[in-house]
Amino acid sequence: MLESVSRFIERELKLIVNTDKSKVGSPTRLKFLSCLMKQVNGTCRFIPTKEAKKKFRAELKRRTSRKRPGDFKTILNEINQVTRGWIGYFGLGFIKSFIQKEIEP
Repeated sequence: MLESVSRFIERELKLIVNTDKSKVGSPTRLKFLSCLMKQVNGTCRFIPTKEAKKKFRAELKRRTSRKRPGDFKTILNEINQVTRGWIGYFGLGFIKSFIQKEIEP
């Protein structure tokens, strides 16, 4: 199946298919752009992958380090930018409990 689709894309659309990244499988088992699809109550929802969550935690930890220079306002603005960006990208998925766990001690 992957070969026939790849052939069509390369011949008809004149695009290059990266065989290392291309996969065929169930949409609920493959990750796409750091998201997984999950079926809940008959509807499909996106959830961030574990790697995306880990990267977000690491970025917040880096931004809130006590060793880093800068005044409080600058650091707070940077944290807000990172958080807003992450929520903007993954906001359509199930992230409420994850965000609450990360923000509240």
